[in-house]
Amino acid sequence: MAFFTEKKLRRVRIEIDSSTATADSPEIQKRLDRIAENYQKLDEVLDGVEARFENDESIKTLLGDEAPAIESPKKKKRKWRPRKPR
Repeated sequence: MAFFTEKKLRRVRIEIDSSTATADSPEIQKRLDRIAENYQKLDEVLDGVEARFENDESIKTLLGDEAPAIESPKKKKRKWRPRKPR
């Protein structure tokens, strides 16, 4: 049983339209500026969170001098078994 027909699986050459968006176009520059602005906002938020952690006494007493390394519990690997006959 085939999932796709021969027509859908045939190779088609991809053509790139270079006239629409280039690195110099104003639309791309707007996107890049918006991305840079969002990264700047993210840095500000993360700086605020780090400052809050450094100044919070309850976190300092909980963690002590150093933050403990978080270890994920290791799962046992299951042994492979063949399917049961019906």
